[in-house]
Amino acid sequence: MDQTLARFPADPAARERRRRQVVAGPYPLRGAGEAGGDGGALRARSGQDDGGTAWILDQAFPASRAAPLVTVLDGHPHTLAFLASVRRVPCVSLGMTSFGQSGALEDVYRYHGIDADSIVRAAVDLAG
Repeated sequence: MDQTLARFPADPAARERRRRQVVAGPYPLRGAGEAGGDGGALRARSGQDDGGTAWILDQAFPASRAAPLVTVLDGHPHTLAFLASVRRVPCVSLGMTSFGQSGALEDVYRYHGIDADSIVRAAVDLAG
């Protein structure tokens, strides 16, 4: 992953906005379509929390851009599966369901189906 995408803004107001976004929850990478998440924001939207972080869901997953979702994590795939419920979209969650394998990172990711080819296949399957 290109780490320059996470470069901190020089402007103090933009830096504070970035800080609030990171603390609040999901942070999609527009080109890659990859996101992490915060279940607290979903609880806030459903009235089970004080609503302090619900804004991040509308910002990260705007209704105008609702689309099928592929989540990818080098952890259990269910960890990010809840993100599809933000806009009730079809979802394929990729991740590791067994542990203990070792090897080159690209080989282990391929073994678990979280390599680039597997991500593309999942996206194509959803779009099909």
